[in-house]
Amino acid sequence: MLASTSALAAAVLEDLDDGVWLLDAASGTVLDVNAAAPAVLGRAAADLVGRPVGDAVVPPMSEDGWRLLLGQVPNGGRHRLTVSMRHADETIVPVELTLSRTIAVADRSEPEVVVAVTRDLHERVRLSEHLRTRRAMLDATLEAVDDGVAAIDRHGRIEAVNSSFCELVDLPEASLVGRSVLDAPWTLLAPDGAPLALEQTPPVVALRTGRSVRHEDARLRGTGHGRPVDEERIVAVHGEPVRD
Repeated sequence: MLASTSALAAAVLEDLDDGVWLLDAASGTVLDVNAAAPAVLGRAAADLVGRPVGDAVVPPMSEDGWRLLLGQVPNGGRHRLTVSMRHADETIVPVELTLSRTIAVADRSEPEVVVAVTRDLHERVRLSEHLRTRRAMLDATLEAVDDGVAAIDRHGRIEAVNSSFCELVDLPEASLVGRSVLDAPWTLLAPDGAPLALEQTPPVVALRTGRSVRHEDARLRGTGHGRPVDEERIVAVHGEPVRD
């Protein structure tokens, strides 16, 4: 039964997308790896087994460095960090490294083994950079527009505003981004000065119906942030759904 259980565990480990490394706790030497561990680095298992795990890290980690790192891993617990590892083609691979150790036994006859799990973050980093680029483009586009503009997600959360929008609603960006238009920190007024019902405001109508909505001659009252509380601005409010 034990043999079959070990065989099953080995089969499961070999099928994992994440790399699994068995490391000697005392020296950081690689004792064994599954197929995914060397694959993400474009290497063979023989290139890793028998060598210090610190040799695969950029910059290389000494044995003293390994002991310092191991000191961050509690007995019976785990420690997660992001490291860079060197691919066989000399490119750098960002990796999430999780170290786990079992509870120490006082009269251990076998050397302690640390389990390290590596997850390739290259795609996550690429996507994050792509999103940062798109956000920078969005911010630049918003600031190039003279009209006040707020970008709102499908749940009604305000994701971005330009400075003209902040000036119109008389609130700083920090008071707007992250808020919901379903609980807007400003009040739209009808031409007669009465507050518009939430369900009648263009952003909410556009969100709920998917239709383009425009409200002429609405009013926005100052909040005291940049202009007097009783000062009103007459505005045209346009809610325009953006479809992927």
